[in-house]
Amino acid sequence: MEVTTELLLVAAEKLHADYVTVSVPDFAPEALPMSLRIGIFSAETGVLRWVSLPASGTFCARVMRESSPLFVSCLSEAEQQVACGLLQDTGPFAYLGVPIPAVTGGSIGTLAAICKGERAWSKADADDAEHIAGKIGFEMLPPEMRDAQNLV
Repeated sequence: MEVTTELLLVAAEKLHADYVTVSVPDFAPEALPMSLRIGIFSAETGVLRWVSLPASGTFCARVMRESSPLFVSCLSEAEQQVACGLLQDTGPFAYLGVPIPAVTGGSIGTLAAICKGERAWSKADADDAEHIAGKIGFEMLPPEMRDAQNLV
């Protein structure tokens, strides 16, 4: 199992989330401008699938831009409709997104936990998510940079 998938599994278990996502800018030549590449991990199936979609107005883009956690205890009806199509599920959802830190500061992506139904996220949940996001950020580094980071 790829390390990032393993970390998403850990995040799903630790945060008791139905889905965990990792979002990064999509720089593929065929991607629309300002798109996100989103890996969606289902805790139920253990499957990670990737989609690309416009970043505009998404929670993940907001977390990335602001480099700050975002807690949503229940998505609005319109947000639920978008989530239902993306997650292939129905009903209300709760969202916790944290930035994936860049080595140089700011963020290079977003780690998000999504739960079916309403949920009040705790500071401990955000701390756990930020810890895992840091590990995912480390895994995104090129191998030569990971080796240099381990020496520090």
